[in-house]
Amino acid sequence: MKTLIIGVGNILMGDEGFGPYIIEELKGLDLPEGVSLLDAGTATLDIADLVAGYERLIILDTVKSNGTPGDIYKFKPDDIAQKKETELSLHQYSLLDAVGMLRITQDIPSDITIIAIEPKDVSMKIGISHILKERISKIKQLILKELKNDCHRIKAS
Repeated sequence: MKTLIIGVGNILMGDEGFGPYIIEELKGLDLPEGVSLLDAGTATLDIADLVAGYERLIILDTVKSNGTPGDIYKFKPDDIAQKKETELSLHQYSLLDAVGMLRITQDIPSDITIIAIEPKDVSMKIGISHILKERISKIKQLILKELKNDCHRIKAS
């Protein structure tokens, strides 16, 4: 399955840069054939050009959900529609708004998974907090498990 793993976030705002940070970490792994990595930075409105031709999309980002810094979340775009704004903030929904609009007008992957982490510090600085650095291994394992599940789905079809 042709998969794009896309890291979203601003590397100049501490933990907000977690998505791009993880993309750099993944570059050192032996990923399955058909998997591409992309640091999208803050270009959420340009997502249509970035995801064209992929069957599956895994988005790496931060999310504020009134949890504890370092909490890891995995969900689908439809899960967010069911949450109240006070319960979940994913860049004021800009990324998911873009995905929703593109689903109507363009051929984008129907299989979208978001893996996100609760940030600790989103102040103006380069680099992520120690708490998020401690979660890198867990995030990598979660991503690899998602990719392995894709392989099983293909074989079962």
